[in-house]
Amino acid sequence: MNNLEVFEHEWCYNNVFCTVVEELEEVHRGQRERSESALKGDREHLESALKEEREQNVAMRSCLEELEDENCLLKSTILNVKMEMLNERDRWRAEKEEMMREKELVEGMAVVAMSLRDLEIEKT
Repeated sequence: MNNLEVFEHEWCYNNVFCTVVEELEEVHRGQRERSESALKGDREHLESALKEEREQNVAMRSCLEELEDENCLLKSTILNVKMEMLNERDRWRAEKEEMMREKELVEGMAVVAMSLRDLEIEKT
């Protein structure tokens, strides 16, 4: 082969090689861009999901605080009702004791009245 043929052969080979390399680079660039785009989309999706998760956590914390407040209120209400019941029971016992004393007093007065009547009957 003479120099011209060698040059043409090398030029043709290099030209085909360069074209193949350029096409491969283009394919690789397209794949990289699609991968970066997909990763960006995945990242945005994950960031959005994380933001949503954080918002749900804040909302749940708020609900928990409300429930704790309601729980305290209910405990306070239950304690107040128990205290009212105990006070009512004490009032009832005091009234019962007072009624028993009155009953004993009435019975005692009845005995005294009967004794006085018996004495008056004996006098006459």
